[in-house]
Amino acid sequence: MICPILVAILFAFIEFDRYLLVIHATEEAARMGGRVAVLADATEDDVKTTVDGILKTFGVTKHKVTVAPSLTDAAQPGDPISVKIEVAYDDVSWLPTPQFLANKVLSVSNTLPKES
Repeated sequence: MICPILVAILFAFIEFDRYLLVIHATEEAARMGGRVAVLADATEDDVKTTVDGILKTFGVTKHKVTVAPSLTDAAQPGDPISVKIEVAYDDVSWLPTPQFLANKVLSVSNTLPKES
């Protein structure tokens, strides 16, 4: 009678632990991607390579990176550059079928001023 409740609590702990780990990794990747994006000679490929490298160490391989405005546009020094990363939790869950966070999209962004 108590065993199913304890198992459910155990799975909830596992799921929320992975959620927090992925959020932390995504925040760090957005921060580092933003630092790369504001450099004068940065390209979107540089940003995506940086983000991919950080997220890969945490086992996150499926994600979407958006840089706005596009680095191919003529951003002036001081203009805000945003890096947004979206990760579907279903793609990174440690459980075969997430129960508590199914269909949740983790979204993190970082905005910094363009350097000269």
